Amino acid sequence: MADTSKADLKKEIQLILKDADLETTSAKKVRLQLQEKLDCDFTERKKEVDQLVMEVINEQEAESEEESEEEEEVVEKPKKKAAPKRKKKGSDDDSDDDFKPKKKKKAGGGGGKPNAFTKPIKLSEELAEIVGGDEMPRHEVVKRMWAYIKENKLQDPKNKQVIICDEKLSRVIPTKKFKGFGMTKYLKEHMNVDQQDKI
Repeated sequence: MADTSKADLKKEIQLILKDADLETTSAKKVRLQLQEKLDCDFTERKKEVDQLVMEVINEQEAESEEESEEEEEVVEKPKKKAAPKRKKKGSDDDSDDDFKPKKKKKAGGGGGKPNAFTKPIKLSEELAEIVGGDEMPRHEVVKRMWAYIKENKLQDPKNKQVIICDEKLSRVIPTKKFKGFGMTKYLKEHMNVDQQDKI
């Protein structure tokens, strides 16, 4: 039970969270999956597991932030690999061709197939004020919320999982403190604003 090292735990958590939907995932769910997978009881290490879960989420968000920034800067480079498949004849214009398909940006929905995560959604005024835009994909909203929380030092120093609301945040999240994991349930009401009006 206690012999599972922190590094091993972190690897397992990374695997669990890799394809997890952060809207429905909680630290408890991750812990239960770990217990099932490793056949251990992590009740005594609850705090440690919860902190590792938050750490992994923060790292994943930071990575996706870097990736999306790199994509915007170097949109043309990844296309080189795909270009020869499209056009093998006329090798001279291959190099020119590589730089043409700038339309396919992941942020726009990954080649015309926007899913729930990449599709930009309309945000409420209160949320837009925090994240700096009134329309963006869900993952971008969460990423910018974390950036805002960190910039304004709103994490509880005793427990980084707990976020303390400032004036702006309390307009979106109607509570003084909340767990970072539970953030998306509060954000739902401030997303897809135009669709909610139609209902």
